[in-house]
Amino acid sequence: MDSHLTPPIIDTAEALHSLVEELRGIKLIAIDTEMDCCYHYHDKVCLVQLSSQDTDYLIDPLHLDISPLNEIFNDPNCIAIFHAGNNDVPHLRRDCNIVFKQIFDTYVAAELLNLPSKGLAGLIKLYFDVDLDKQYQRADWTIRPLPPEMDHYARYDTRFLIELRELLLPKLEEANLVGVAERMYEGILKARLQHKEFSPDNWINVKNVRNLNARSYSVLRSLYIWRDQLARKFDLAPYRVMSDYTLVRLADCEPETTEDVLTFFAKSSHLEMMTQVSDSLLQAVQQGLKDGPISWPQENRQFAHHFSEKQHHIFERLRSWRNKYAQAGKINSALLTNKMLEKIVIQGAKNQSELEKLEVGSPDLIKEYGPKILEIINS
Repeated sequence: MDSHLTPPIIDTAEALHSLVEELRGIKLIAIDTEMDCCYHYHDKVCLVQLSSQDTDYLIDPLHLDISPLNEIFNDPNCIAIFHAGNNDVPHLRRDCNIVFKQIFDTYVAAELLNLPSKGLAGLIKLYFDVDLDKQYQRADWTIRPLPPEMDHYARYDTRFLIELRELLLPKLEEANLVGVAERMYEGILKARLQHKEFSPDNWINVKNVRNLNARSYSVLRSLYIWRDQLARKFDLAPYRVMSDYTLVRLADCEPETTEDVLTFFAKSSHLEMMTQVSDSLLQAVQQGLKDGPISWPQENRQFAHHFSEKQHHIFERLRSWRNKYAQAGKINSALLTNKMLEKIVIQGAKNQSELEKLEVGSPDLIKEYGPKILEIINS
């Protein structure tokens, strides 16, 4: 493994062109990404890692249009190998305009095979007896030049994926799970990132919010809006402006003066920033008090895929049955996911033949438990 070549990070159009030519026609290419989801306001792909059989590459999408990689991945004979590709494929489509024809996902395979380890570090330890250092998983990947230790970390995220696929694929074939895996890969390829606009009503999701009273709810809501505005201004992830814990404490104590604010943050690493923005913080507190007490919102549960009430009850009964059998070791829950159950409910299969045509779960599982599923649907 340590014999892999590690060329310098690719950050020019010329170097990327050379890479495309080098990888053109190669069947198996491992791929991973590093995101910026912990430091800046908008998340984005900051680094793309590729590995062939003998070389690990790093590509810099912050300074380079990497869409020419489509020349590789649009080849129907090329298989891109991910681990938990649902975290990467939609981001690569949105941020880098990269799409894939074929993928293999080692996480999906590990789930379907019900392996004792499903995370990448666990699988690498299990099959190669190598310990992966995951301390840089939430690092700031916008840093340039990339520190040597982060460079090393990133390359190891793809270095083992090709060999791991070669080990897991025969196991999927033996368990008659290749078709199930491929349907799950199709779902990953179709996934799109949902654009999430900031909603002031999401203050109810702040941790420990239930410890407050109606008056403090209003202050918290105002501070929640203020924190988001500040995060946008300084291009920071909101929790880096102020944690949920601090937000709740601040809403509870309702500071009235600049001195109160500075006393509150006296031992905080955010003291310097709060000194600069204390006036706007106090205005947010006052606005919350001015708005008056607010009640906890009524829960308005939206059923998946606009289930009717009857469909929702069927889904819950199927889910309860699946979970019971999974706990008893009779079913691998990864072979009959909630999305698969939703499809069964929405399509409303009336007999075994219709159930099998839905192509959910493994064929063996549907053959064995189809009558029970139909019994639940029709009860």
